[in-house]
Amino acid sequence: TIVRLRLKSRGKPYWKRPDLGIDDDDVIVQGGTVKVNVHSIGSVKAPASTVALLDKTGKEVATVSVPALDAPLDFEPRIAEVSLKAPSGNVSGYKIQIDPGGKLTEITRRNNTVIIP
Repeated sequence: TIVRLRLKSRGKPYWKRPDLGIDDDDVIVQGGTVKVNVHSIGSVKAPASTVALLDKTGKEVATVSVPALDAPLDFEPRIAEVSLKAPSGNVSGYKIQIDPGGKLTEITRRNNTVIIP
């Protein structure tokens, strides 16, 4: 088997990319509000972005802006606390997603989504 690869365009090196992230412990549902702690864990400042609440079909039901966050170069956490208004009823199975439009070029997008239990 021979595989031939050709570079279409150079991407930004990983060490020059921002990275925002959340995990299960960063999402708290309290009544009609979903609170989210968004962490900056990349090596450069993360630009302003958004967090969305998506229903079980993937439809966006709420969004909130996240301010720009510095990189944690001094090992001190950089966190933005944001809140979204949840629709009435049970939000179990809904998703919280950072940068739902995929505008940011991050180190990874694997840490951008949490499913609400």
